[in-house]
Amino acid sequence: MDIMVKNDLNDLMQQRDAGPFIAIYLNTEAVLNDLARRRLQLKQLIDEAQTQLAQHFPKTDFTPFKIQLDNLIDDNAFWLQHTGPQTGLIVNAESLRRFDLQIPTQNHVSVNSMPPIRPILADRQQQFDFDLLALSETAMALYHQRQGDFVEVELPADAPVTMKQALGEEKRGGDLNFNSSPAHGVNYHGHNAKAEERAVDQRNYYLQVDQYIRERSQQSQRPLVLMGLPNQSSDLPKTQ
Repeated sequence: MDIMVKNDLNDLMQQRDAGPFIAIYLNTEAVLNDLARRRLQLKQLIDEAQTQLAQHFPKTDFTPFKIQLDNLIDDNAFWLQHTGPQTGLIVNAESLRRFDLQIPTQNHVSVNSMPPIRPILADRQQQFDFDLLALSETAMALYHQRQGDFVEVELPADAPVTMKQALGEEKRGGDLNFNSSPAHGVNYHGHNAKAEERAVDQRNYYLQVDQYIRERSQQSQRPLVLMGLPNQSSDLPKTQ
């Protein structure tokens, strides 16, 4: 779940005693082509919200709800920003929150003493956005999977994209060092076996990749999928 949406829902549930809450779920897809109709639909849903509030909470004044919702009808920025399949509005007497949903459903209104967030949770459960780490022995790449499409992430200069970038020209492990040059190839010296030295460098590289990706994953809060590439090839997949 998107971290901003998660935080908003957490805030809502912490304010569950500040109800009643009105939730309006409005289809907003292709809104730019039919803006007048969408505005009329929102106005009708606001009228329905007033009716439901009067039925379920007859002592609650609808005015603070209406002011916040009516402001959206003529707010061009709102209609320009929310053009996905559906938009959720959850409002109490003090504040209004907006949620972009990816799975369209019927327009509807609900009024409850608790924040009506089930449609938002159901929408997020039908989405599976994740990050993909493609990793070979000597290189890595990171991709975002968003709504079925993969996009390669342009990583900063300090990212351990290759083993050479991460460990430098001279690699060390245990008592054995080696360096390479185009003219003389790889030169080893020390007491450990070549295979042991390579294993140390491999481990050091993977540790740097792990630390870097962990920090990014903590920020995005999205699942991370690891794709290991064949050892005999360091070619990383490219998106079209």
